[in-house]
Amino acid sequence: MSWSSRRRTTYLSIVGFFVLLLGVGAYFLFFYEPAQCSDGIQNGIETGVDCGGSCERLCRADLSDPVVLWSRVTEVVPGVYNVIAYVDNPNFSAATERIDYQFQIFDQENVVIAERTGSIALPANGVTPIFEGGIQTDNAVPVRVFFEIQQEGEWQESTKQLSSLSVTDRSLSEGATPKLNAVIRNTTVDEFRQVPVVAVIFDDAGNVIASSQTVVDRLPPGASAPLVFTWPQPFSRSAAQIDILPRLSVSF
Repeated sequence: MSWSSRRRTTYLSIVGFFVLLLGVGAYFLFFYEPAQCSDGIQNGIETGVDCGGSCERLCRADLSDPVVLWSRVTEVVPGVYNVIAYVDNPNFSAATERIDYQFQIFDQENVVIAERTGSIALPANGVTPIFEGGIQTDNAVPVRVFFEIQQEGEWQESTKQLSSLSVTDRSLSEGATPKLNAVIRNTTVDEFRQVPVVAVIFDDAGNVIASSQTVVDRLPPGASAPLVFTWPQPFSRSAAQIDILPRLSVSF
């Protein structure tokens, strides 16, 4: 190949390279749409459709299911009952702002005599108590309760855990109107507001004999607050174990 041919080939190659660059630039400028976490398709480094990878939303398939440990119904006074369930979130750093749930109370004929629905957050890595109180059953006597998680919200990374709050100094006085006192402490640098706290009383066989709930209005960083739970009638059996569990909100 002559020198002039080589020069022409070089010029054409350079021109072709710049035309290619212009074409690629025009494509990205006018046609390319970067991966988004709301476009309804799995793209970019997502591990699922609009979840995982760079998305804040976690893929549900990558997480463990919440586990309903148990549910019980307890009498407040004849005809009025509380229901309580323990739900364990085994995911160490994943939480959801909302689960929708339902309690169903059955009589000895296996007939539903009362229902209660609600929604709560499920913090990471711990057991969350779910409480519904003051359920009236008229003359029907509850025999068992069924608890079900009906729907879950989105799951995201969360470091706020139930262990952020500790409960100490428990003191139970039984009698005609039992009373339980305790202290809740905030060991974090965060402030908590409107924190429901559930108390559950067990007999020596591990059976639930009473439950109640109170709400702490405000708990600043490093602060503590008194907890008081009362019942209007004596326990059916002697208390042998006490659980006092806070229920945290979740925000992303």
